[in-house]
Amino acid sequence: MNTPHIVLFDLNAGGHHGQYVKQLAQFWCARTFRGRLSIMVTSSLLKKHSDLVGLVEQCDRADIRELPECPSSGNLVQISRMQGQILKNSLNELKPTHCLLLDFDLFQLPLAFGLRFKFPVSISGIYFRPFLHHKDLVRFRTGLGDFARLMRKRSVLAAALRNPHYKCLFSLDPYFAEEYRSSTVRVLSLPDGIEPQVPSVSPSETRREWGVESGRRLAFFFGSLAKRKGVLQTLDAVRLLSSENQSKLCLALVGTVALADQTALMERLDILKKSSRVQLVKALRFVSDTEMVNLFSASDLVLLPYQRHVGSSGILVRAAQAGKPVLGSNYGLIGRYICDFGLGIAIDSSISANIATGLSQWLESPQDFPFDAKRASTFGKHHTANGFSEVIFGQIYDQLS
Repeated sequence: MNTPHIVLFDLNAGGHHGQYVKQLAQFWCARTFRGRLSIMVTSSLLKKHSDLVGLVEQCDRADIRELPECPSSGNLVQISRMQGQILKNSLNELKPTHCLLLDFDLFQLPLAFGLRFKFPVSISGIYFRPFLHHKDLVRFRTGLGDFARLMRKRSVLAAALRNPHYKCLFSLDPYFAEEYRSSTVRVLSLPDGIEPQVPSVSPSETRREWGVESGRRLAFFFGSLAKRKGVLQTLDAVRLLSSENQSKLCLALVGTVALADQTALMERLDILKKSSRVQLVKALRFVSDTEMVNLFSASDLVLLPYQRHVGSSGILVRAAQAGKPVLGSNYGLIGRYICDFGLGIAIDSSISANIATGLSQWLESPQDFPFDAKRASTFGKHHTANGFSEVIFGQIYDQLS
């Protein structure tokens, strides 16, 4: 039997991608898997996660290969063609036994329309943004345009999965994995790889460090402070609160801001600072894992007002692991998780007044805010780094055996 050579391939440096790559590398290096692991990522990811290099250097069965950067905006077909060509060139050079695409979504078009290899390589991938389920299509009263997009996504996905190299689709959406049927590949549910972490200081110490005023309740908005994450709707919602409720609230905004969103965000922040009683605490930057974990521990509510986001959210998992309720979108997987596991309140977050209503309910009657701590704990414990890595490597080696 040939010695397995597995490639982890990721052109995406944002979101949870660095975390996933590190978790898979740690899992591999801590175990005695047959073969070799090559990690193919961009310099952008390596800059954000410099500890990945040190980790891999200590493992004599793994190496890192740097990929060229690919534009993230522009003509989608041209970008997809470029991404497919980078994948083809990279695998032709290494000729691995198996390649895991850490963002399958980027490669659907190349896989569907002609990406082939002249050597025996199997491919699997993680599907981040599946299409909505039938019940969701009814619930959100989607129009003909949405239905047409759904049919197009279905057709492209089916064609990609018919690629002769493709063997397994890992889905972060368990409902999609349960409902979708493919005659050509396995579709497996994948736990989100979020390892629980213990805060380094007490919640009261974190509040002091961040300057949270005594008597205020802390609502935490973490991650990319982008329009698509609902940060503008949240700031507009805070202005709609009564003066009394504004006086009770400290809003923490922590995360990076894309250049395209900076002007609108700073304008909202300036208006809010001048015209409300809300305390604003902000760190418009990338924060360390330690800072992040401490803030989750110190918060009273986590905000997830994403805008028409279909897929999963690591922030939702972290909130559950920290035992914190959420006020989030009722759309897609986030909305379904909130409702099915009692994680808080799910609203139509495209409307600022709905966010304001949820915040008012939480500020006025926090004891009545819906949150099932037991089910939240169960949900958080299911989504671990080990569970994530076990499913992936277990399936890869089953397929190779």
